Amino acid sequence: MHDRVIRVALADDHPLVVAALRDCLQRTAGVEITCECRNGTELLGALDKRRSRC
Repeated sequence: MHDRVIRVALADDHPLVVAALRDCLQRTAGVEITCECRNGTELLGALDKRRSRC
């Protein structure tokens, strides 16, 4: 059996929403939070940086 990990990038302009999502996802087996961003622009920049390292 293969252990698969789902990588998740969180983005929301409300810190409480990000915190709640992080809390739920950290308790979920097989989920890895790769970054947390405050908006979509920040998220796209973070994903672009991550992609260039691969």
